Amino acid sequence: MRKALIATALLASLARPAAADEYTTYASLLVTPTGASHATRCDMMSLLNLPAAWHSGDAIVVMLTAGPAYAQQRDSLIAELLAEQAAVLEVSPSASPTCVGGGHVATPPVTQAAALDMVFGGLRAARQTAGGGLVVAIGLGPEGSLALAAADEAEAGARLGPDGPRFAAGLAIGDGSARLRLGAAQVAPERAEARLGLLCEALVHSGTTKGAANGQACATELEAGMVSVRAALQR
Repeated sequence: MRKALIATALLASLARPAAADEYTTYASLLVTPTGASHATRCDMMSLLNLPAAWHSGDAIVVMLTAGPAYAQQRDSLIAELLAEQAAVLEVSPSASPTCVGGGHVATPPVTQAAALDMVFGGLRAARQTAGGGLVVAIGLGPEGSLALAAADEAEAGARLGPDGPRFAAGLAIGDGSARLRLGAAQVAPERAEARLGLLCEALVHSGTTKGAANGQACATELEAGMVSVRAALQR
């Protein structure tokens, strides 16, 4: 039944414009690298977009930005996510920002591992500072691989320990079809499957390149992945 509902939503009209809620509020959130690069890499001030009806415990998307080439795609998707009442934390994991608080400015080249440290720093900020519930990573273009890696339990456990927060899923949106990777099984009160279904729907309505195809790919991978999640919750 739920699969049918998601499919119906994904096949809906693509004509609806993606416009940010006029009552969206914005806040700066300090993101600290979580992992081995913590000692050598700067903290980052990131923009948190909050829809009008958002409350503590609601969903947050950690949006991994990838430069001006993806600006229009990013803006359209953020607007649609806000319309679905999900907050959006914009993080640039591969950037080398100036340190907050007047620390050192020179930074080493950003490796894949160091970029992931910043992604998981975004997760901690979303959960522990902003008070979010279910958190999803979305990577645009070259940052898509980071979003998928963020949903890997080995990567999360190495940085956050066995009891730390986890991404519910990682979603990569690039030149090909969107790819979705589910993270650790979510507890029932967070209604993970229903909320992730809304994420897939947001892709359809976002007006991004291949929006309908990406939304359908998202829904298909969600339904397939939730089989193992349901099994884990029943153990």
